[in-house]
Amino acid sequence: HVRKRARREGRRREMIRASESRRCRWASGRTRTLSWPPILVLLIGATNRLDALDAALLRPGRFDEVISVPLPDAAGRRHVLAIHADAMPLHRSVDLDDIAARTHGWSGAQLHALCREAAMYALRNDLGAECVHQTDFAAAFKHVARASHEQASTAVMQTGP
Repeated sequence: HVRKRARREGRRREMIRASESRRCRWASGRTRTLSWPPILVLLIGATNRLDALDAALLRPGRFDEVISVPLPDAAGRRHVLAIHADAMPLHRSVDLDDIAARTHGWSGAQLHALCREAAMYALRNDLGAECVHQTDFAAAFKHVARASHEQASTAVMQTGP
């Protein structure tokens, strides 16, 4: 144990000395010590309200790339619903294709909320429920759609016309 620790400390001291000895000469003549190993920073930001971002964040040089991810199409919504409904027992009356068709323009987060709310409605109706029915999804659909509409209305009022 003691020998391994001493070897490890010795290697660490060598790396520190090596990093201190590495110098970079810039065109201006200044020198700068490089750290070793180099420190890499990756920053990823996500928003569904690009219009609400401060313009200073989007100035050139702030982000290398801005990648737009569109809302899922019907097949994508079906896939997202299948992922979130995978852990819950569904009654044979549940038609995920129908739900995907009725949720045009919904994001993955809204679809996740729909599945969660459907499970909650099933438990509210019957605490011993063994599966989630299509009627639970219908009730959850109304709840999530109303909440999304209210949230969008609040966001419009906050940002102004």
